[in-house]
Amino acid sequence: MIYKFHFKDMLSVWDLEDEFRKLGIKSYCYAFYTLTEVLKYGKGNDNEWQKDYWGNRAVRQADAFPGWLSYRYTGCNSKTKFLAQLKEKKVYFPKDLVSIMVFDYTQECSVLTEDEADEKLLTIEGKLVNDYTEKYGVKPVCNVAKTKGEFALNNFNRWFGEK
Repeated sequence: MIYKFHFKDMLSVWDLEDEFRKLGIKSYCYAFYTLTEVLKYGKGNDNEWQKDYWGNRAVRQADAFPGWLSYRYTGCNSKTKFLAQLKEKKVYFPKDLVSIMVFDYTQECSVLTEDEADEKLLTIEGKLVNDYTEKYGVKPVCNVAKTKGEFALNNFNRWFGEK
């Protein structure tokens, strides 16, 4: 399933976390995007939902966009790193101009080991980055790791067969 959430419809990142909780999304890829571009593709696959923290990685990074009524995370490594990327790349979008598309792979990953699920999601994330790069000639501005695309090219067929 693919879900789209518009941050302009939310007051805090708790609202985004509530959507992950309500839908039971545990393993996923995501895209932060505006009306004109994808800012970043990412993935999330952890057991934080067992502690009632849903959508952990995406929610923490979403908290980096300015304009939330209240912020949830301070000093969080995932948020801090993403905030640094946004500043370094001079990406200044208030949260009301940003949305998130969530690709839910919870069901498919439920039969895999945690390592297999991570590898599968990393492969999907890399394919999304590669497809975007092929279409627009550049990677999304906040996808900075070089190995994700290379990893995806080497592993996509393993998970999905020849396309």
